[in-house]
Formats: sequence, structure tokens, C-alpha cells
Amino acid sequence: MAMTANAFAEDRMRCLDAGMNDDVTKPVTPAALYEVLVRQFSRQGG
Repeated sequence: MAMTANAFAEDRMRCLDAGMNDDVTKPVTPAALYEVLVRQFSRQGG
């Protein structure tokens, strides 16, 4: 997972192309971080 201040679509695609599974854009809120973590753990079966 990447945490970045870059919110442009091409920045997100570079992160995903580099092997990241998801991203959170700063400034991150607890709710946004929680949503991404739940999504990732759900995909991994944990």
C-alpha cells in the first residue's frame, strides 16, 4: 500500500504498476485508512 501526497490518476497508476495493491492520499483520514485496510485484508482472506 502506498501513502502519497500525489492524488493524480497517473500517480496512482505508477504506484499500482510498481506493485502496490492500493493507495491512500494524504492528508489521510482514519476512515479512509480503515477502508483501505479492510479492503486489503478482505482480499487476502484475513
